[in-house]
Amino acid sequence: MHNHPRLTAAARKGDAQAIAALIGVALPKGTRSEARLRDQVLHIIVTADHRLNQAQTLRNIADVLHNLHLALQTIRIDAYIQQETSPVWSDVLTQEQSATTPRSQPKPQLRPQSTTRPRPSSRPAQTHQPQRTTPQQIPAWLAEKPNFHTYRRLIEAHFDLAKLALVLPFVLYGLWFAKHYNVADFLTGNIRIIQFLHGANLIFHEAGHVLFMFFGQFMAILGGSLNQILIPSIISGYFFFKQQKYSGAITLFWVGENFWDVSVYASDGYYMSLPLLGGDGTTHDWNWLLTTLGWIPQTKLVGSLIYSVGTLIYISAIGLSIYFAQKQLADRPG
Repeated sequence: MHNHPRLTAAARKGDAQAIAALIGVALPKGTRSEARLRDQVLHIIVTADHRLNQAQTLRNIADVLHNLHLALQTIRIDAYIQQETSPVWSDVLTQEQSATTPRSQPKPQLRPQSTTRPRPSSRPAQTHQPQRTTPQQIPAWLAEKPNFHTYRRLIEAHFDLAKLALVLPFVLYGLWFAKHYNVADFLTGNIRIIQFLHGANLIFHEAGHVLFMFFGQFMAILGGSLNQILIPSIISGYFFFKQQKYSGAITLFWVGENFWDVSVYASDGYYMSLPLLGGDGTTHDWNWLLTTLGWIPQTKLVGSLIYSVGTLIYISAIGLSIYFAQKQLADRPG
């Protein structure tokens, strides 16, 4: 401790990085240590290329903390072997009295509570008055840099990485291309992936006119836009019904995208500037529908509402697909 006066001074002020550095000095060479300090709870993570002797490691850590005189309630230690995602052993230490005891009195002892798994201390938390901090004072735990390896372990422990990876392109698609679902961009046709998806959706759109022609002229015309939303909705609903919830959430992206696609057609109801599949003599579905309903002055509003519904569905698909990517919520086989 005396060989590192600056680290010792910083550690006694609650600097977690300084605490980790001092612990690292006390441990065998090649051992990496991390520390997080918050609300008198210190979490220490040690990583080595071999299994550390639990008793000796605990003694070394306890000696370091004993000399720092920190006011701690609980010290949790997790020991990892490199490339492993779960700790090989864990321990919880509790401090019987404040480490700020005058030097003339016996120093506080750290009492180990050995366990093979991380668990909270069995002692009730000591009540203490919250300390007021000035704007210039930043808690040490806020000043810590994020640790990628710790976050990676948490993600790998709780999520199916393949399922999370599948969500990413849908998220990127929404961020980059959602704003291009408008009449102007459809007229230029510069974004090929949107045009490709539009062509696929158009198959279900045209089929809808045929399927709904038996229900009268209004439904026959509405059936095109209605069918291209119904098909992905039915598929998504089928997956949820079969308890394949992750698959249902992924299919929900297609539902939201179809709402965006329909919103472009609806927004063109007044000006009718989009080229139609049958040529100039073909009926513009949404011009006819909005005129029949008396809503043609509200063309822009109708298009915006359909687009907004699609956006809400798309955002819901992101949240649900990430949620159902958790390992404990895995879809049933088959």
